[in-house]
Amino acid sequence: MRRRVFSYLSGPLVLSLLTFADARAGQIDVKVGYADGLRANGFFPDPWGGAAGVIFDGRNPTGTFDDGAIRIDNIGATDVTISNIVVDGFENTSASFSLWSSHVIHPGEKLILTATSGDNFDTSDLPIHAGPSEGGYASSAIPKVHFTVDGSQDLVFSDTGQILNTGGFDRAVNSSGSFVFNESLGWRDIGTTGINDPGGDQTTIPEPGGLALFSLGLVALAVCRSARRPPVD
Repeated sequence: MRRRVFSYLSGPLVLSLLTFADARAGQIDVKVGYADGLRANGFFPDPWGGAAGVIFDGRNPTGTFDDGAIRIDNIGATDVTISNIVVDGFENTSASFSLWSSHVIHPGEKLILTATSGDNFDTSDLPIHAGPSEGGYASSAIPKVHFTVDGSQDLVFSDTGQILNTGGFDRAVNSSGSFVFNESLGWRDIGTTGINDPGGDQTTIPEPGGLALFSLGLVALAVCRSARRPPVD
């Protein structure tokens, strides 16, 4: 279901209007995922940095991540500017993230927001504790994604599926305190499915390093071909 963007007003009523359970507002589609490249066999979000049409606001996309991820797609016919990006609403109430720059997203492009230095967006660890099946508990905290559209429309999206905080607990922790389970969660519209649907929009598990290896292979091939060319008189 698509909802239209509302102009900013003040007061509790408008705050409720600006808080959406679904993912679409006007010409943008907001998705969430979790990127865990430390452990194998997870639904690492795909596409990722380096893919066609992706604006990546994060550290080197070929590195190893253990971080939440947000994706804003421009599904309209005109440019859209996203600014004042803030993520909060975690069990650790002091945790608030404003790591990213303003971006212009052209029609058909995707903006991906994740860790910008180290794992400074490791949202599964707020705080670190095991889940119910491991003798812990699941927090009821609902992460929120705030941003401004085109300099005038303030929106808040609620991650009711608890993707950014991976179900309200650290999915990598077992009862012994060891970090063994892959936390990756594939892209899905914010406010839809949770960790019981680990793939989200994805039906296969991508290899996060596959794109980097493919790119390196192309570079190596180009170098080899260049070296084999006869000199030009």
